[in-house]
Amino acid sequence: GDTNFIPKELLLPMESTDRDLLTEWFTQLKGQHVDVSVPQRGYKMDMIKMAHENAETFLEERRRQWQHQIDKTGGAVKKLAEILDLPRLPERMEC
Repeated sequence: GDTNFIPKELLLPMESTDRDLLTEWFTQLKGQHVDVSVPQRGYKMDMIKMAHENAETFLEERRRQWQHQIDKTGGAVKKLAEILDLPRLPERMEC
């Protein structure tokens, strides 16, 4: 497989008992040494914080999209139930 996507260095946000195992595994996959480290301060720690913030932002946006889709779909199902004068909302619809 293509291992170009594996970087030379992986930064972890916290210490892991599997750090040596991760180093060994990624090194084997890449075919050259991969350093797995846990930064405590400086630029690399800033990178960890930024990745965490980006993940939170992405997750929140995804949640908004899901909620919008649920609201939109739920509203359509309610409207359909009203139009068809159904006693309750349908659990499933088939074509």
